[in-house]
Amino acid sequence: MGHKTKKPQTFEFNSIRATKGYEKIWNYMERLTDTEKFQKWVRRMRLKYNLPINGIRKTVYGYTHKREKFVSFPERLNKTSFSRDVENYSKKLGLTLEWSLVVENYIVYNNIKMDSTSGSMFYVYDLCHILTNSKPRMFKKELIEFLKDETIIHPIAILLSPYSSERDLIDYIKKIYKSQIKPMLESYNSPWIMLGKIRRQQHKFKAREKFIWKNRHVPIKELIELVGNKFGEVMDYTYIHKIIRDKRRKLGQ
Repeated sequence: MGHKTKKPQTFEFNSIRATKGYEKIWNYMERLTDTEKFQKWVRRMRLKYNLPINGIRKTVYGYTHKREKFVSFPERLNKTSFSRDVENYSKKLGLTLEWSLVVENYIVYNNIKMDSTSGSMFYVYDLCHILTNSKPRMFKKELIEFLKDETIIHPIAILLSPYSSERDLIDYIKKIYKSQIKPMLESYNSPWIMLGKIRRQQHKFKAREKFIWKNRHVPIKELIELVGNKFGEVMDYTYIHKIIRDKRRKLGQ
């Protein structure tokens, strides 16, 4: 498709992916794919845009003139409102443009893994550069639209002096977070968005479910024993059957 999810410089890319904010969004994205509501929307999108109900099996890649690899979507989607539909839905989920590309990838290829994703819960903008390097005629309108779009996902900003150090910034945030930053953040929280509410315990459940699905052809008594040995818990066979059944339904099997 028309988008090329160009990878940022390696150092910056790896640094962002190493942050807790990135990890939190990734866990949220994984959890979303397990919800029935999200799966229903994905199925509607695939039907609307004439895609296989379980997604296209093999991911297709393209290359820029510099031989940079990117995920390529079917050309027919270029002339549709596919990307706009996904972006609008992603905003409702609290996801940025970069993560809407991950959602697009999931709809098309049934896969959320995209190496080019660098979206985080935090962004750094050079406001001085933006203000002094914009075209005068369109500047005001474009800036307002830009800020409106950004504040949907990132409503709070911290302005930095060019003379502030890393220690100054960390000290400032630590001392005013509870009294000023946290109340502002909470005022924009949506009860419908689970971002930030996924607990570490759920990651264990995710690993357990993956293990059960991978070993779904093992006799149930043996599978119960395998799960017990690996995760230290005894599971009821009816619950194991439910996990397998739900996964089959998710994959359209």
